[in-house]
Amino acid sequence: MNFFKTLLLYSVSASLLISIGCTDISTPTASINNNSTAHSSIYQPQSTLDLIQKEIRFWTDKMEKTPSSTSYHSRLAGAYAQHFDATGNIQSLKMAETLLTEAMEKEVLNPAGIRRSLARNYISQHRFNEALQLVEQAYEIGHKKDASRLMLFDVHLELGNTEKAIAYLEAVGDKEGFNYIIRQAKWSDHEGHLDQTIALMNDAKIIAEESKNKGLMNWVYSNLGDYYGHNGEIEKSRSMFEKAIEIDPSDWYSMKGLAWIEFSHENDVDEAMQLLSQIETTNQTPDIALLKADIERIKGNEIKANELEAAVATLVAQQNYGVMYNGFLFDQKLQNNRDLSGAMRLAEKEMEVRQTPDAYAMMADVLAASGKVKQAKEIIKTQVIPKTYEPGVLSNQLDLFADDAAIKNYLLEQVKDARFELGPIEFQKVQKHITKS
Repeated sequence: MNFFKTLLLYSVSASLLISIGCTDISTPTASINNNSTAHSSIYQPQSTLDLIQKEIRFWTDKMEKTPSSTSYHSRLAGAYAQHFDATGNIQSLKMAETLLTEAMEKEVLNPAGIRRSLARNYISQHRFNEALQLVEQAYEIGHKKDASRLMLFDVHLELGNTEKAIAYLEAVGDKEGFNYIIRQAKWSDHEGHLDQTIALMNDAKIIAEESKNKGLMNWVYSNLGDYYGHNGEIEKSRSMFEKAIEIDPSDWYSMKGLAWIEFSHENDVDEAMQLLSQIETTNQTPDIALLKADIERIKGNEIKANELEAAVATLVAQQNYGVMYNGFLFDQKLQNNRDLSGAMRLAEKEMEVRQTPDAYAMMADVLAASGKVKQAKEIIKTQVIPKTYEPGVLSNQLDLFADDAAIKNYLLEQVKDARFELGPIEFQKVQKHITKS
């Protein structure tokens, strides 16, 4: 679930979802009960999509009449970015990139702002080094330096440059604002302080609610849904996701969060599948099919699960997803040692882009699968265990350190309460080691 949580973070900007400002919030949260029929009454994406399409037509017409206007390019790019947020359609994100690139070549009034906008697009595509170049240019130009500092924090954290990231965050002038506080929360989460993260996100929630900015409210509710779930506070998690959908009826990410609760906490795979099927009526993101594959696997339908994953692998290889799903493709190649050379190429490519614990873990995984266990262990001990608290990364190392009681016990201590975050399939691996301990 991490990719789209990250994506949403970078989407908090002046061009928040068009539809949010026009939404009629008519269903009080207290009246929503835990079933797909109730949730379908608030998850109504079509009205939002209709409005976004109207915006696309409007700004397309404006741009065609005045092609020299960079403002129209930017507005149209914003509408396409919103279409991507609502539907997962990668072509919309690429169209936004094209429009912003054209606008940047012409922009003279706000060259820093247009660079930050294009950098946000690159971040969504996991093109972090290209994003870094643009934000550094924006910072040097000087207009709204705090906005550039915040984005430099974002990008450097993604690239594994933690010292640079925190330096830029500490240099931000306005330390009371929403955008600073949510970065504080992200840093706290990175450092493994979940209680502090939730406290900071609740501070951001107060700011969002007092501002009555529905875009900020939707964003903070959705992210709190994630954080509460990771902290084992499931009912608070459910409530936050429901509130997020009330604010934005096209919020498929929060709908997916509700499906995850049914799958990972309630063990109600049929309910989870119904919620995901509702999302699929208007959404193309591969994440939905991948979660469906997990559900099919837990139901014992291994063939169906493999078919879903194969379809996603084909989709992300053929379309313009770039490196966005490299982690999934890596797992596919590594599975059953069926393409170790391909897995190594992906791990090396990831390491070229960013030296994060996740990237090092990928390299260690393929080395271990290739029989280079000693080298893999050294990477995990020096570059992964001391630098991340992510259960998904740490749980994958249990097999590697099955013969090292001290490290295995440390890993188990970190992940033994992470059933909800890991999901039932991944947690089965943890339980296997708990039983043996």
